[in-house]
Amino acid sequence: SAIATLQELVDSLTERVETLEQLHVPVITLLGEAQISFSMSSGDYIDAGATADDLDDGDLTEQIVIVNGVDVLSPDTYFVTYNVTDSDGNEAEEVIRSITVIDDIAPIITLTGDSAITLELGGEYIEAGASAIDNVDGDLTNDILTTGSVNSNTAGTYTISYDVSDSSGNAANTVTRTVTVNAASSASGFTNDNVTDAINVFTWLTFVIVP
Repeated sequence: SAIATLQELVDSLTERVETLEQLHVPVITLLGEAQISFSMSSGDYIDAGATADDLDDGDLTEQIVIVNGVDVLSPDTYFVTYNVTDSDGNEAEEVIRSITVIDDIAPIITLTGDSAITLELGGEYIEAGASAIDNVDGDLTNDILTTGSVNSNTAGTYTISYDVSDSSGNAANTVTRTVTVNAASSASGFTNDNVTDAINVFTWLTFVIVP
């Protein structure tokens, strides 16, 4: 009968739909960008995740298996993978996000000794140096560039500068040391200028008093 034929058609279509649902694989959709540049100074990397949908099972987001091997302490390119399988055993096409960790943290220079030193004229200046440490490269002390000099035979203020950069090109804040060389003084505490003034006064008094 017509009813029986119609029922057979409905059953056939139902079977086909069920077959399509069984063969249909889940689809994973990334949240956020597929390629990310991440600065180390930003702290911890928090992945934006993904969603998954299946024709038969519906929302499979909670079943996504995420493998995240990002190490924010080491500059490199890392990959986060997303996979999911539906109740029929159909595996979604793997989705991948790449994260490039960028070192944007500069080294830190630490002075050895005082940042301000005072010398007497002719005294010996001994350079104490400095040390430098970097979050990735480690000890950069031997790479420090020291500029400036001290002439302890000439009174004045001198500046010694210390600079260094890491392998990523991050430059440390320049650190300086100030060295002040004082003018010579006599045993009585008079400076050269004081002695000169005294001689001038004595000469004037001699000229006035002696006929």
